[in-house]
Amino acid sequence: MFVENSCNQKALLPLLGGKNCSLGILKGFHLFDRSVRIDPSNFSKTDLDELVQNGQSLGFLEFDQAEDNNADPTYSETVQNKRVMKIRGRKGWSLTFEKGVCFDNEMDKLNNSQSWSVVPIFEDGKAVFKKNYDGTIKGFDCRTFHETYNLPLTGDVTGTMLMIDIEETVEWQSEKGLYTPDDFNFTELEPVAGASIEIQEPLTAGSDVVADVQYLCSSSEIIGIDDTSIWNAVVNGVGVTVNSIVADETNLTFTLATPLVATDVVELEINDGVNTIVAIDTMYITGISQKITVA
Repeated sequence: MFVENSCNQKALLPLLGGKNCSLGILKGFHLFDRSVRIDPSNFSKTDLDELVQNGQSLGFLEFDQAEDNNADPTYSETVQNKRVMKIRGRKGWSLTFEKGVCFDNEMDKLNNSQSWSVVPIFEDGKAVFKKNYDGTIKGFDCRTFHETYNLPLTGDVTGTMLMIDIEETVEWQSEKGLYTPDDFNFTELEPVAGASIEIQEPLTAGSDVVADVQYLCSSSEIIGIDDTSIWNAVVNGVGVTVNSIVADETNLTFTLATPLVATDVVELEINDGVNTIVAIDTMYITGISQKITVA
């Protein structure tokens, strides 16, 4: 059905009175797959974990420096000097992260991408979502661009640069809502981290496999990584249970349920039996080792 002349000026009356919540400072962003729709009445940390593990959420991305990167509206002007808005403009941000070259290599996977929607997160954990007509909420569809990486030349903040452009400015201007989760805080949720898993060679027959396990982009120890429930050994293409793990900083000794014999091909992977991205409290981790042949 079409309704002619449906513009109702009464419905456009700005409701600016009453008491309003003030906002803190913007701290970062959460990126969701564009397909994600959230029911705010029952969304929990478990639901968020599932989105991350399915590759539909990247976690909380905290910047070191940010600037608005908006484009002004475009107008046309009549001979009577009356302006008409043709293009409403663009809402965007330019973000800087001082996190090193490995982080920058990962950020390049977001270059020229139209796969994600963005949710701004404030320092107190509140989040700005787009409100849908069916009562669900989602992120604002956006485009992301990885700018040229800069090495530090002075004491100024520099490094990885990411631009985020919201595609539909009208949604940002009129269809947003402020939400606060009741069982988690968006600012506590780290992005998915890669684990570097290097099996020590030579690997000999027996039940033990020793590997160096640390963050992909540093030599730092991963707290909580010695939980057997998040590990799986793959021997000749078949999963083998990890019975125990003994940790000595980044060196982990894995004791397998089935002893290894010569010529077995072994690899270790983070895998809880369902997901290759696992949640450790507010952190998400994934990784797989190289393949090693038993001597």
